[in-house]
Amino acid sequence: MTPLIGINYPIMPKQDKEAGALQKIEVYDTTLRDGSQGEQVSFSLEDKLKLTRKLDEFGFDFIEGGWPGSNAKDEEFFREVRKLDLARARVAAFGSTRRNGVAPAQDENLNKLLSAETEIITLFGKSWDLHVRNVLRGSLPDQVRAAMAEVKKITRRPLGIHTHNDSGLAVANSITAVAEGAVQVQGTLNGLGERCGNADLLVIVPILQVKMNRPCLDPEKLARLTTLAHYTYEVANLTPPNNQPFVGASAFAHKGGIHVDAIRKEPRSYEHLDPALVGNERRILVSELSGGATILFKAERYGINKKGPE
Repeated sequence: MTPLIGINYPIMPKQDKEAGALQKIEVYDTTLRDGSQGEQVSFSLEDKLKLTRKLDEFGFDFIEGGWPGSNAKDEEFFREVRKLDLARARVAAFGSTRRNGVAPAQDENLNKLLSAETEIITLFGKSWDLHVRNVLRGSLPDQVRAAMAEVKKITRRPLGIHTHNDSGLAVANSITAVAEGAVQVQGTLNGLGERCGNADLLVIVPILQVKMNRPCLDPEKLARLTTLAHYTYEVANLTPPNNQPFVGASAFAHKGGIHVDAIRKEPRSYEHLDPALVGNERRILVSELSGGATILFKAERYGINKKGPE
């Protein structure tokens, strides 16, 4: 369906009225593992525990804490995280399949995973040399759609998606996968991660929940998404980019006079959703590009009763 300008929900999946609500999409956060591999990102043990508490508070389903066999800090994290009384989230330990020529029982990495004593263990592995030679590239949405179709032919197991942003398509590919049947999305807060980062969960979640009617978080938590974004940057000691979708300071900032005039008459003309839904706010900027509408907007905001030209 071609989206119409000014409509808040341009992407609406088909839904059988008798089937009830659409299936919830599981949110799997890997900020503490994959996100920590980003340049200029270095979480202390206390940082990781703080973010674990915050992710649980927001209702994330899974928190990937790290790789127990890779470093002492991650091993300590898994010992300390057991002491937390988490309300909802389940902590996952990450690692690889056994090394070539080593029996599983003797594989040190697998034993470290077991010693982490987490409810969930996430394993990755390469099962086909063709995958290594021909497939490991930045995929386009149409390729993700085709891949999902092929995988669904050979398994009825629930499917998820884990994407990186090397081609700027991590979010698009994640959304495409959900549209094709994936029920779990993996990513990081603010898209932190190696190279160009991972899929940004703070973009994916509102797209799924508001535009696709696929529940992820409680609405009350969604309304604090901007706070979560800022909290994460603070813990990571990073400066937030103003142009981050949904939660950035410029996400709902309007500068051109024509834009401001339209916003005063109908916010949906240049805002794809109500900023309050994600805890953000509208900002009107004054510059040489401003028109009379900008001045009137500022006057109204400060309680100055002034009429413009008829």
